[in-house]
Amino acid sequence: MKQYKIAVIITEYIRPYFEEAFHRLALDCEASFYNYDPLQGMEKTYHQVPASIDGILTIGRRFTTALVSLEGKGRRPVVPVNYDDAALYRLLWHLHLEKGVADFSRIYCDFLDQIHMSVEDFLTTDSGMTLSDSMGRAGDGGSPETFQYTEDLHYQKLLSIWRTQKFDAVITRYSGLIPLLRREGMCVYYPHPSLSTIADACAGLFREIEIRALQENQPAEIHFNFSPALAQQEAPLNPDWVDAQCLLLQNALTQFFSDSALGVEFRRSHFGVRVLTDRRAVAWCTNNYKNCMIQDYLFQRLGIHIHIGYGIGATLYDAKLNAVHAARESEILGGSYLINEKQELIGPLGQDAMLVVPTTPKELAGDFTQCGLSSLTVMKVLTAIKRMPDGQITARELAVKLSVTHRSANHFLSALEKVGMVKVVSTRRMTTRGRPERVYGPVQQRLQADRSM
Repeated sequence: MKQYKIAVIITEYIRPYFEEAFHRLALDCEASFYNYDPLQGMEKTYHQVPASIDGILTIGRRFTTALVSLEGKGRRPVVPVNYDDAALYRLLWHLHLEKGVADFSRIYCDFLDQIHMSVEDFLTTDSGMTLSDSMGRAGDGGSPETFQYTEDLHYQKLLSIWRTQKFDAVITRYSGLIPLLRREGMCVYYPHPSLSTIADACAGLFREIEIRALQENQPAEIHFNFSPALAQQEAPLNPDWVDAQCLLLQNALTQFFSDSALGVEFRRSHFGVRVLTDRRAVAWCTNNYKNCMIQDYLFQRLGIHIHIGYGIGATLYDAKLNAVHAARESEILGGSYLINEKQELIGPLGQDAMLVVPTTPKELAGDFTQCGLSSLTVMKVLTAIKRMPDGQITARELAVKLSVTHRSANHFLSALEKVGMVKVVSTRRMTTRGRPERVYGPVQQRLQADRSM
């Protein structure tokens, strides 16, 4: 098993405890520790973490959520060490034996206060809720800026509570604030997680790293096709046109991938080039499935538009099939499309009208066969309607959502109306002149089926 490299991002206050915990646990990993300083902000600490790190361990859901926003979707996993009830029990027992605290009503605990529970309630009431649950209900940190703002507010709140003189000790989940609060004379403590809790979090991080590695190595294909109409137009005048263009296309793609260190293999197809690769390469080419980085590059190099379809699958065959269907969507509608291993069509990439549409809806079997539309087109229309705030759409709005002409959108809605999948629910006048537009909504039975997906 590979020895993973992990970064542990924590505050200076609890770093010695974590370093000792890792030493005692003897985990099979290479851990590097990074201090988070509330006065300097989270981003400065995060940018110290090298790219060679496989995953990040931190503490608390709020801090983790803010770190994830920096890390970005689909990159290294970020896993928290969650708070546990045993840690709070141990701390309260320590305050009772070592500090002589007898009246627990004079101890304030900020994460219990979030769920309107006192320390006495925690000790005497079986709420059926763990500290990890209460942290989840407290919300997340959002962006680093939001977390920083929340932490600053919390610092002022704890100072105000202490100055009321109603409490002899304060327990907080914000370990980074403890040195600052103690300078103000506050008796403040932090419930350090147990060794088993830290070990469980590390095991979870190792699993996430392994899952990401497997996902990155999932088979994928990218199809780059010339327009069949353009090829047929040029071929009679120059029989070697397709071969020449394919060679230029492959040379351009070779240059594009040359500095990426990604594994790619080029194959000729009838009207273009196939690239055999993996999920990691697709994520890189599409900026994590948001936009297509190759399309503009190829147009600048070749001067013609290339239809691009990305396919990810559990097997090479599935990846190829998905790429074929995605490229077909590109030929019909323009833009680049991706079909992932969940059989979801994503696209057109990089456009505001981008949709995620299931391509194999079993619940539609037999419903659309008489309307003359493919199952994919049906699902694209239903998905577009579902995405509307009121669940209703006009042909003009559908045209924008699907990047098709107004005439095509009208045809789609009329075809589905004939087979009872959508119906006209009202009319809407967009201008003072002309006829009002019909507003469509799914038939209730179909809407329920769509929501159950």
